[in-house]
Amino acid sequence: MHELFAQAFPPRLRMVSNVLREFVEGSEEAHWSFRPANRGPSLIELVMDALYTAHAFLNAIEKGRVSQGLETRRIKGRPPESKAALLAEFDMMVEMAEAASQALSTEQLQKPVEHPLGWTTSLENMLWFMRDHLLHHAGQLSVYFRCLGLPEVEVADLVPMQAAR
Repeated sequence: MHELFAQAFPPRLRMVSNVLREFVEGSEEAHWSFRPANRGPSLIELVMDALYTAHAFLNAIEKGRVSQGLETRRIKGRPPESKAALLAEFDMMVEMAEAASQALSTEQLQKPVEHPLGWTTSLENMLWFMRDHLLHHAGQLSVYFRCLGLPEVEVADLVPMQAAR
């Protein structure tokens, strides 16, 4: 199981991360406050939630619980200084998450992990869930881009990943 996870998970995480990165690169800071119908999260809040998910991902691996930790509290509610700073932090978190996921043993993957909403599952299932959460944000961002008339980012290639686990 560990070998399969180590082969399957990091590339899929990287694919989702690359799509999210394209959304950031394709937007301008003037677009970041956009909310469809002036409701729900803004474009930048969706991107930042993806960054929070990467922080929570690492905490799940390191601490056995899904939490956003001190790093997330440091950046939560604070807009990024610039697009370059946001991309640099996102890339750093993805690289750390990839490295951490590749180093997991079968025993670690089977350990129970608690989610803040009160449910518990194996670390492996939680990591797939968190990857799917990033995929969900990629879909949301594609709608935002369409509403803004920005060039579309291809997300259709990510859909088969759902069945690939």
